[in-house]
Amino acid sequence: MSEFDPIIQTAEAARLLGYRHRHSVWRLVREGKLAKPIKLTTRRSGWRRSTLEQFIAVREGGAA
Repeated sequence: MSEFDPIIQTAEAARLLGYRHRHSVWRLVREGKLAKPIKLTTRRSGWRRSTLEQFIAVREGGAA
């Protein structure tokens, strides 16, 4: 059985990644540095927590 992997929306993703503004997260997506989010509704999207944690690990030079 797999572990629960919550979906993190943009504002919380920004805080988790160490940014003050949501647009910083979208800039990373536009630049191809962060995976595109999962579409939740027509106006909401988010990333799996594991995706964000993997991004942080790579950015800090750790193993993915």
